[in-house]
Amino acid sequence: MTYVLKIKKFEESDINRDCPFGLDEDYDFDMYANTLAEDIENINGVSSVTRDNDLITIDASIKERDLKEAMKPFFKRDLCFIRYVSLKKE
Repeated sequence: MTYVLKIKKFEESDINRDCPFGLDEDYDFDMYANTLAEDIENINGVSSVTRDNDLITIDASIKERDLKEAMKPFFKRDLCFIRYVSLKKE
């Protein structure tokens, strides 16, 4: 199954109880997005990941809800410099 994850840059308006910290001066969206793609590739059942700007294409043998659940920690607290927009089957 192929999924497309849409992400966006963290903005000051995204600060909330789950993501309480603002951005530092050295915020690098590409670095965080590339790290996110690498982390997703390490999820059990994911066979490949490619990133193109704010879209991450994921080939996986797991169900959509299981993939979402596995990715939840990547978008919380200290790791919320990238914001989740959507996950759709391609």
